[in-house]
Amino acid sequence: MVSKTIRSVEKMLKEFYPSGAWYEGISYHSYILEHMSMMISTTKNCFGTDFELLSTPSLDITGNYEIG
Repeated sequence: MVSKTIRSVEKMLKEFYPSGAWYEGISYHSYILEHMSMMISTTKNCFGTDFELLSTPSLDITGNYEIG
């Protein structure tokens, strides 16, 4: 179950490429980031890793989307 969840999240995170924006708009962008951060925090606490999810291209600039 964990493996399938991680693979699913990997596919979803690719949608932030190339600009860091979320294609459904700013409200969904906030929703995704809020729940994704809780999930990644949980995987780090339970498994000691984020499964490389935080190294997804453009995720490092996604915070600029809501500001711009």
